Order: sequence, then structure tokens, then C-alpha cells
Amino acid sequence: MSDSAKAQQSKLVVICTMSCKEALIELVPVFERETGYAVDITYGTGPELAKKISSGARADIFVGPEEFSGPLIEEGRLIGNSRTAFAHSSAVIAVKQGTPKPDISSPQKLKEALLAAKAVCYSRAASGIHFVQACERSESQT
Repeated sequence: MSDSAKAQQSKLVVICTMSCKEALIELVPVFERETGYAVDITYGTGPELAKKISSGARADIFVGPEEFSGPLIEEGRLIGNSRTAFAHSSAVIAVKQGTPKPDISSPQKLKEALLAAKAVCYSRAASGIHFVQACERSESQT
């Protein structure tokens, strides 16, 4: 077997949402050192990567939340019985230093705080998608 064939055989191709990037930055070098596999990772937002996979992008492993892996399993793009939960992600609200913390003790108080804010920023990844959906549900209920 040629050296290039051996190198190709010991390469692991990973498609990963941004939610796990920081953890993989630390874990991948350890994995590579301990297994001899090289890891080639493509990072992106969940919607972007799900679209690429739906369009035929291939990898050995997809790392991302269920809201992206679930539909890809249904499409037959991912192997359903291979899914393994390994992390938990949460979202936070932050305000500029020196700004009083808003009262977000109820859905109504959170809505009022968001409407009163000069600007609201959110991720285009899983947590941002949930944020937008929650805002849309709240709007449709009023």
C-alpha cells in the first residue's frame, strides 16, 4: 500500500457545528496522538452544515445537535442508530458591564426586557434558532 493510501486510510473526516468547536480544539490533538488518525474538521453553523450534508457532503462523523441530526437521519443522510449524546449546551443572556441586570423572571418580563433593549444579538446556531422560535411563538400568542 502506498504512503498516500495509508494516510487516506488513517484520516477521519468530521463535520461539526460551532457548538462543539472549543471542546474539539482541545480533544482532537489528544485523539490524533493516541490513535494515529489525522482529523480533518469542517466547522459551520447547523443550518449551513445540514444543507451541505443534504446536498451530498460526506464525512465519517457529524457532530451537532438533534435538531440538525434528526432531519438528516430521516433523509437517510446519517445512520440513525449511531447517534450518541455526549454533551449538553445551554444559552445565556448577557448585558454590557455596568448595565443593570434585567428582570427575566417570567416570559412576559423577558419579552419586555428584549423589547426595551437598544440591540439584541444572538447566534445563528442552535441556541439562536431556539431564541427566534421562542420569540415567534410569543408574538403569535399576543
